[in-house]
Amino acid sequence: MRMPRFEDVDEHPRNGVASMVDVAFLMLVFFLVATTIVPTERDLMMKAPTHRGDVEAPTLPIHLEIEDDGSIWWGEESGRLPVASDDRRLPELLALLEPAVEAVRAGGEEPPVVLKVADGAKQQDFINVMDALASVEMTRIWLTDFE
Repeated sequence: MRMPRFEDVDEHPRNGVASMVDVAFLMLVFFLVATTIVPTERDLMMKAPTHRGDVEAPTLPIHLEIEDDGSIWWGEESGRLPVASDDRRLPELLALLEPAVEAVRAGGEEPPVVLKVADGAKQQDFINVMDALASVEMTRIWLTDFE
């Protein structure tokens, strides 16, 4: 068997770059078409608190806590209620928010929501709470962490 010498090699070897580009574009189109956008994970409108001189925060904010273990709590200290469930829409939280939503619809002021999030809390738990608040059009959300 004779080994090809350098001079015997074709000066214009055929390469498969064109077919690789076709495959890359075909995969790109496939993934774009196959991707679905979840409508619940959309931009969340949130109003940042503003400082207006000596005006104090309202006296009755809604307190929510997301802990490291994924538990979500309504209220503070001894009056806390668990609101976490396996359902991402958090129906327990929505049921507790209903009186506040009805008060706003009746012409009252929207109460602020103080959302306390632990450092080790999952991002999905945070997004679930924010989606629940957005679904009832709660926009005055104050974020804080555990001391």
